[in-house]
Amino acid sequence: MSLIPPPPPVTMFVPPPLPPGWTEHKAPTGHTYFYHAATKQSTYTRPLPPIHLGGTVPGPPPFPPTSVPALGFIPGAAAESSAPSDPASEKKSKKSKKEKPAKKTPIPDTPWIRVVTNLGNVFFTHTERKESVWTCPEEIADAVAELEREEEAEKEEERAKEMREKAERERREKEEQEKQEVERVRKEAEAAGAKRKGEELGESAAKKPRVEDEDEDDGAWQRQLAEEMAQEEGESALGKKPGNDSEISVPPVFKVPDQVKLNPEEAKALFMTLLNDVSPNPLLPYDLALPQLVNDARYVLLPPNERKGVFDDWCKDQARNLRKNKTKEATMTPEAAYETLLHGEVKSTRTQWDEFRRKWKKDRRFYGYGRDDKEREKKFRAWLVELGEVKRKEAKKAEEGFIELLKTADGISRDSEWKDVKRGIAQDSRYDAVGSASRREELFNKFKSSVERDPIPQPESSVANSEDKSEKEKESKAVRRERALKEREAQVRVAQSNVERDIDRSRGKLGREEAELEYGTVLTDAVRDPLATWDSSRSALESDPRFQHASQVLSVGVLRAKFAAHIEHLRARYISQLHALFDAHTTALNMPAEALPKSVRGSLPAVKLGFVTDDLDKEGPGDEKDIGDDQDNAPKNQGRLNQGLADEYARWQRTKVTEARLAFDALLGENSFVEFWGRLAKIGGEGVGGGVPVDEEDEENEDGEGGGGKVDMKALAKNVDVSEMEKVLKHDKRYTIFDHMPEQREQWIRVAQNLWIFSKPFARFGIFPVGGRSTAVRLQSGDVWLLASTPLDDATKAKLKELGPVKYICGADAVHHIFLSQYKREYPDAKVIGVAALVEKKKGEVEFDGVYGRDPPETKYGYEPENQDVAFLHAPSKTLIEADLLFNLPGKEQYSKSKSSGKFPFFGNLGPMMRSHKTFLWSAGRDRNAMSRDAKTVAGWDFDRIIPCHGDVIESGGKAAWCEAFKWYLEENFKA
Repeated sequence: MSLIPPPPPVTMFVPPPLPPGWTEHKAPTGHTYFYHAATKQSTYTRPLPPIHLGGTVPGPPPFPPTSVPALGFIPGAAAESSAPSDPASEKKSKKSKKEKPAKKTPIPDTPWIRVVTNLGNVFFTHTERKESVWTCPEEIADAVAELEREEEAEKEEERAKEMREKAERERREKEEQEKQEVERVRKEAEAAGAKRKGEELGESAAKKPRVEDEDEDDGAWQRQLAEEMAQEEGESALGKKPGNDSEISVPPVFKVPDQVKLNPEEAKALFMTLLNDVSPNPLLPYDLALPQLVNDARYVLLPPNERKGVFDDWCKDQARNLRKNKTKEATMTPEAAYETLLHGEVKSTRTQWDEFRRKWKKDRRFYGYGRDDKEREKKFRAWLVELGEVKRKEAKKAEEGFIELLKTADGISRDSEWKDVKRGIAQDSRYDAVGSASRREELFNKFKSSVERDPIPQPESSVANSEDKSEKEKESKAVRRERALKEREAQVRVAQSNVERDIDRSRGKLGREEAELEYGTVLTDAVRDPLATWDSSRSALESDPRFQHASQVLSVGVLRAKFAAHIEHLRARYISQLHALFDAHTTALNMPAEALPKSVRGSLPAVKLGFVTDDLDKEGPGDEKDIGDDQDNAPKNQGRLNQGLADEYARWQRTKVTEARLAFDALLGENSFVEFWGRLAKIGGEGVGGGVPVDEEDEENEDGEGGGGKVDMKALAKNVDVSEMEKVLKHDKRYTIFDHMPEQREQWIRVAQNLWIFSKPFARFGIFPVGGRSTAVRLQSGDVWLLASTPLDDATKAKLKELGPVKYICGADAVHHIFLSQYKREYPDAKVIGVAALVEKKKGEVEFDGVYGRDPPETKYGYEPENQDVAFLHAPSKTLIEADLLFNLPGKEQYSKSKSSGKFPFFGNLGPMMRSHKTFLWSAGRDRNAMSRDAKTVAGWDFDRIIPCHGDVIESGGKAAWCEAFKWYLEENFKA
């Protein structure tokens, strides 16, 4: 979009009147234009009376049609001017620069754009409506104002930056000039010195050296050099112009008198004072120490042949003094040295241990005492207590002296003001002994309250009484004002302290996060062994400066916890690698750990995890045999197999069996052939028993399977045996993986359609990810029994409708009751059965048809042949269904569709084989005798799989898991 700017308005002292029909208007840009209503023409040039018409003046080029300014301004039309046309001006206007956008600035958070043309005009464009206006729309006025303020601030900042750069540039130029001047003076001085030296060398070469007069020549040369330097300095001082302070002058040289008469003892003493003043290193040779001595006048007072001997004697004395000081320091015990450090450096009870340790940790007095920082910190804390007592005694003594000072002061009464009294006592040392001004005022007020009030003088007249009264009122107002001011100051101090405390807390939090990150990098770099311990790794960590910085911010407990988490991470990584090796070298789920090849037993993960025996490299029976042979030919390395490796392999094997069992159930659910014929044999009614009618035109099926022209589907379902289903499934890997247990696999196929689980993520108290699971069982009658522990969503409703009518809804214990009311509302004909504690919790919401523990033991609810007690047994599938009697965490299957890992906090896992699980069950048992009785009852049932509410399903070995978890309750000599 391009705009033609209006020409500048014609400036006239006395504008002539407009011709008839013309009117004057203001454009949005502020320019004046003229409009003729009859001819619909507009022009920027003021029309003149008709008698002066001499030509026409072309108007500005037309504006874009996207915007029509107010007041009927039509810049698209050209008007004929009454002013005479100037050919030169017309030519100039034709060659004028064409206006076009130069800068486009989007208005923040709006679809508007501010456009600045190359001629300095500004307009606004709406990018969506393709509309442009000269004036700023009201809807973006605030945003435009804010944008202009920001631009102005940026311009100010740029100007300030330019000024700073200019000042810095001028400063550097000035310094460079000064350096050049100094360099010039130095070169001139060197040239003069070189010339003088050359002359002296020429003269000395012409003379014969005199060895016997060496001392006199040396002194004469020094005196001559000093005289010449002094003479040059005087000449330069005389020739220096006044006011020229910037010139660099040669520093004065000590002028040696013409002749100094000193006896040897005095010269030696002066040379010793020179050595004491300069204090060169006593371990340096004499030749290396000379540059520090030759510039001093006392150096030439001693003959050259005696200087080295005096220097050696001084070095011996210094070494002797150093040895004495070291011996004195060595006689001080480490504890005394540490106490000296504390007494000398810790002057305030507010000193922090971390700050003190950071400052003095490299001092011998600090690290020489105690076995560790804990002992040093204990001594530090004891000194702070002692220092506090000393300061309290000093403060008490100072306050007592201040009170004595107040007693000696004259004229203190109850009406005295502190500001008046302190002027007379401020010069006393007892006044400054109380360091706090507010404390001095408090002591004064306390002392004033103990002073008896001065007797009030009797007034001589009523006028005097009124004056005294007015003075007291004024004084009371002043006191109140001062009191209010002090209260306000106290409030401000409290507010400031709160703000400072918040800032320190935020700063400490930020420092803690940085320290944790830094400590994490230290652990990553220094600790790479999953078997490392805190004690064995601490020395290596303490040598790293990053650990020292982190230890000043983080406590020892935090450091140990993060170290343990790092070790757990390393171990998990190597465990994952070892499991990958198991997966690659295991031919079947029932392959024993002894059949693992030597490459796995000696692999890097096994070595890192400590799963390698000392005799691994020895050849054992069966190492040369192929693992793919039958079980009889498997390697027999029982004696050389590490027990830790065997246990880890067993854990991996249990996990793989569980995963394979879940995959097998998914296979049965995916296969429509198994699902159709498996369910058909259990469905009654006319739809199956009565048969399916056959088309009359189909002669081949006229008699039908069941006669009468119908196909008896129920009869067909009975003829479809498990073998027919196995023919459909035998090519699937999820089926063939259980070739080692065909009987169990056949049992799973027979009962697969009678069990179904509904798993959901669930966190107990919003913290512990235990997961949740509801279990549905289709009974022989076709009804559905349900253990309800998860929400009743649409997917659950659909599956329950597919399984059959819900007849029983069970709450297994006192905590699984949240969703019972949902299921009861959806299935009103179902019986709700729970424990006695649920009756009170769900009173008014759910009506229970049966209550465990309250009903007589012989009460039958209708599903007893297949389920027993609060732990339920599904006998056909040998499955135990329970709620909170046993956990198998983490619940990977329950969290498989969640972003959370489902890992249990603090100790990660909680399985039936862990000691922590046995401890949990033992501490959770209120009536341990009843617990032992019921645990033994369940242990007597025939089951192999356990479906818990929390954690993964235990597909095999369920009975062994139950007995291990309740081991303490199942002991023969059990005692509560």
